[in-house]
Amino acid sequence: MSRTRKITVRVDGSLKIGMGHVVRCKHLTTYIRWHVIPSPYITFIGEDGSPDLNESILLYLTTHPMDLLIIDCNWHGNPELTSLFPDNLPIISLHEHNFPTLTGVAAAINPSLVEQMPPAGYELGRTHFQGPDYLIIDDQIPILAKNRCMEMKQPVEVVVSLGGSDPDSTTLRVVDSLASMNNIHLQVIIGPAFPVETITKLSTNPAIKLHYKLSKIAPILAQADIAITNAATTMFESIALGVPTIAVPNNPYEALQAVICARAGAAMAVNPENIEDEAVALIKRLVADQALRQGLSSKGRSMIDGLGLSRVGDIIIKHLRG
Repeated sequence: MSRTRKITVRVDGSLKIGMGHVVRCKHLTTYIRWHVIPSPYITFIGEDGSPDLNESILLYLTTHPMDLLIIDCNWHGNPELTSLFPDNLPIISLHEHNFPTLTGVAAAINPSLVEQMPPAGYELGRTHFQGPDYLIIDDQIPILAKNRCMEMKQPVEVVVSLGGSDPDSTTLRVVDSLASMNNIHLQVIIGPAFPVETITKLSTNPAIKLHYKLSKIAPILAQADIAITNAATTMFESIALGVPTIAVPNNPYEALQAVICARAGAAMAVNPENIEDEAVALIKRLVADQALRQGLSSKGRSMIDGLGLSRVGDIIIKHLRG
């Protein structure tokens, strides 16, 4: 009988940096557990994304035995850190900011839409993988997309999901701006790192249906006629479902991804500073323009096929098995 392998996942999440990396690592480890027998022993180690290197965490990682290390945190321009580990330990990097600099890895994934070059000596398609085909999202999305009702409902179903955290209270601003609209039903998804004040205000709003700490958001997104999302994992899932999506970037990197999707005709991007006016205007435009909705849906599903989780999972499993 094969021995039980040990995987360590080094990933960060917090109110400031969001929870997207944690969510995608949970998706990945679930996939790995389903496809490796016996199921591996998996340890998650994380902090809040501090730019200072946590020496205690590094000591743990370099002294505890494991069969594979997954890194989904920014190692802040310290590519030599991998030299602290045994030469025969497969290291898989999942963080987009490590992709162009981190050496000593068995494989590196850039699970975003912003393309980068790998370090010298590494090859795209061999050790380094990136682009829409490697976006790590819920693997049930292809099934949900196939069964999703394309006919607009009455009232119009609008889902707001701006990620696992919301440091700028953008969700409240969106909800308040949509309060004056007639003939819409508003569902709001909030994550585990939302500020307490935001949760309190949303939970006492009778005009919305609130979802909190969901293990998966794709089934709720699939109900939407229109979605307002961040410009990261939630946007990827919404687009892959074929939902006409309004992307609200939370940071400059997300802004790049929103622009890429908008230029491809797969989403509509807005400026967070003008979200109150732009959200209302775009929803009215989408409700009135069936061709626009159909175009966004078709181009979105063509851009992201929803199979990235299995592709990345299979790369990791290959290195785990040696």
